[in-house]
Amino acid sequence: MIFTILLGLFGLGIIIFIHEFGHFIAAKLNGIEVETFSIGFGKKLFGFKHNKTLYQISLVPFGGYCKLKGDDMLRIAIQDDLTKIPDEEGSFFSVHPLRRVAVAVAGPVANLLFAFVVLTAVWWSGFTIYSSSNKIVLATDYSINQFSTEPPATKAGLQTGDIITGINGRKVRNFQDLLEIVSENPGKNLVMTVERNGRRISLNVVPELDTNTGAGRIGVYAWIKPEIWKIGKNSAAWIAGLRPGDIITYADKIKVTNVLDISRVLKKKPSKIVVKVLRNGNSFTAALIPFYNEKGMPVLGITFKEGRYKLGGAGFINGIKRGYGQTINTIQMTFKGISLMFKGINMHNAVAGPLRIGYYIGKSTSNGFEVGIKTGIVSFSRLLALLSIVLFIMNLLPLPAFDGGQTILFLFEYITGKKVGPKLIYRIQVFGFSLMILLAVVITFSDVLFFMGK
Repeated sequence: MIFTILLGLFGLGIIIFIHEFGHFIAAKLNGIEVETFSIGFGKKLFGFKHNKTLYQISLVPFGGYCKLKGDDMLRIAIQDDLTKIPDEEGSFFSVHPLRRVAVAVAGPVANLLFAFVVLTAVWWSGFTIYSSSNKIVLATDYSINQFSTEPPATKAGLQTGDIITGINGRKVRNFQDLLEIVSENPGKNLVMTVERNGRRISLNVVPELDTNTGAGRIGVYAWIKPEIWKIGKNSAAWIAGLRPGDIITYADKIKVTNVLDISRVLKKKPSKIVVKVLRNGNSFTAALIPFYNEKGMPVLGITFKEGRYKLGGAGFINGIKRGYGQTINTIQMTFKGISLMFKGINMHNAVAGPLRIGYYIGKSTSNGFEVGIKTGIVSFSRLLALLSIVLFIMNLLPLPAFDGGQTILFLFEYITGKKVGPKLIYRIQVFGFSLMILLAVVITFSDVLFFMGK
C-alpha cells in the first residue's frame, strides 16, 4: 500500500508541476520576475540561477512551486503600514491587473491543456479496457446487500440474465458502459433497451443517488462467468489445485452460473468449500479453505475472466475529437459532482483527499501494469488527465487564496481603477490559506479513517 500511495503522490506531483509551470510561463511572458521555480518542496537539494530565476530541485519530490517577485514588497507594505504596495520593476503587484489575471488563470489553463493533450494521445494511440459483459444480475435476487426500499432496477422490472444493449439511444457494449451512464444520471429517467430470452423490450429506469459515492445506482451487478483468469500463488485456490482456465460449476452442491453464486455460499463464512471444476472438458472436485481478512471478507485468490474491449486508435483527428469530448464531459461531470455536495451525500466517503487520491492513482496504475506496460501507462495517463481537469475547475472557484479568488480581486482593480490595499490582500490571503489548511486537515483525517476502514 505504501508503494501504491507513493506512486499516486508522484502522479499528483506531475499535475501540480504542470499547474505551477503554467504560472511560470505566464509570468515570464508578462514581464514578471520569477524568483524561484522549484521541482518539489522543502529544502533545496541543488539548483542554478539563470536570468534572475533560481531553478532548483527540492527535498520532497512531489509537485513544486513558483515564487514571483512582489511577496517581499507586500510584507514591507504591511510592516510599514503603507496604503499601497511599493512599485518595483518586475513585481507581480506592479503590472497591469489584466496581466495578473493572465498569470492567475494560466495555472488552471495549463492543467486543462495538459488533460486535453493526454486524452487526445490516449485516444489516438488506442487502448484496451477490461470489463464484464452487458449481462446483468439483479442485486435483490442474491440478497448480497440489504435494501430498505426496492432498488430502481427491481422496481422497473429488470431481471437477472437481461442483456442491456442501449440506454437513451447510446450503445451499451459492456458493464463499464452501463456503469458510466447510470452513475452520471441520478434522478433522471433512462430508457433501457433490453434483450430477454430472444426478445427486445424497453424499460424506464430512474437511478437513485448513492449518498456514499455521489453517483447514480440502480441495484444490479455484472454477470461474471465463473472462469478463472488469474490465481494468486499460495492462495486458497492455488493450494486446492485450481488453475487459470478452470470453470467452477458447483460450490457446496449449489449450481454456479455466475460468480455471485459463489458469493452466496461464501456469505455463510464456511470453513471449507467443495467446488466442482471443469478443466479441458473433464470435471473434478476440490476443497477450498477460505482465508478471511480483518473485515471478515473471504479471500480465495481468484480473479475471474473479463472481456477485452479496444477503444480509440482510429487516427489523429478522431483522437482530437474523442479527447475533446472526454475533456468537456469531465468538466460537466465535475460541476455536477460539486452540485451533489449540497444534496446530502456522505462527504466522508464521497470526497477524497490527497492520500486517497494518491492511493486511487497508484492502485489503478498498479492494476494496469499487472496486465501490461501499455495498459499501466494508459491507466496512469487517463487518471492524471481527469484529475487535472478537476484541479482546473477547483482552482478557478472564487475562493480566497485560490486562483479564482485572485482573479476576482484583480478584475475588481481593473473595473474600478483602484488598487486594493496591502492589508486587504494580506487578510484575504491569511483567511484563504487558513481555510485551505483547515480543509486539508479535515480531508486528510477523513483519508486516514478511510484507510483504517472506519
